[in-house]
Amino acid sequence: MNYIFFPFKAIGYLAYYTCIMLYYLLYSLYYTWRIRWLEKRRGEEAAAVYARSKGVEISRRSYLWFGMKPEIDGFENLPKDRGYMIASNHLSAFDASLVYSYIAPEAFFLVKKEIASYPIVGVLAKRMAVFIDRDDPRQAVYALRAALDLLRKGHILALFPEGTRSLDGRIGPFAKGSLRIAMMTKSLIVPLVITGNENIMPKGTVFIKRAKVKARILPPVDASLYKSEEELVDVVRGGMIEALKELVE
Repeated sequence: MNYIFFPFKAIGYLAYYTCIMLYYLLYSLYYTWRIRWLEKRRGEEAAAVYARSKGVEISRRSYLWFGMKPEIDGFENLPKDRGYMIASNHLSAFDASLVYSYIAPEAFFLVKKEIASYPIVGVLAKRMAVFIDRDDPRQAVYALRAALDLLRKGHILALFPEGTRSLDGRIGPFAKGSLRIAMMTKSLIVPLVITGNENIMPKGTVFIKRAKVKARILPPVDASLYKSEEELVDVVRGGMIEALKELVE
């Protein structure tokens, strides 16, 4: 009997998916226009506040529209009285959505410069992220200074130390210099591990599938207690690997 109804389920999903994507496109075009209007009429600060509120809203809806709500534990590990860095494993484009919508709506992400050219997402990212061009040393220095300034002012900076998405769900080696900012500012690093996002929209696909998503916020690691970035990376990455094993069991 399931074989009989399968085509109808597939057609129903395709219709629903098409409606969601159409709504997302039209709504995104509207708030992109609204951001630019606010920037011209009321200044960059007003545009940034609006962009962040809508970015967080869309991030949460990207889960709820498909009947998903991530299971997250460890909120007690988030510092309450100072800026800090979130270091997360990277599985999917949904990883940033999870951070913005459920963990730290006020965070700034450190992302590759290519994101700025993405339709719609790039407009939001310009107000919610620091772009870095790994092929341009001068721009990389500028991005580093901007990130340092955010942490010193008490903001939250989030990044993916691996530098790219994992294809097998495991935590890969951290990119060289990924935790240098924490060392320079003697900041707290809050490790975050996520599982399940890789099943929602695997790399190279455009369709979204419902998946069980879980995340764990680990106790902060104080970068000021370590003499080298290598030592800090070993501690942070090692803790994330162990936590991820527990999460997927």
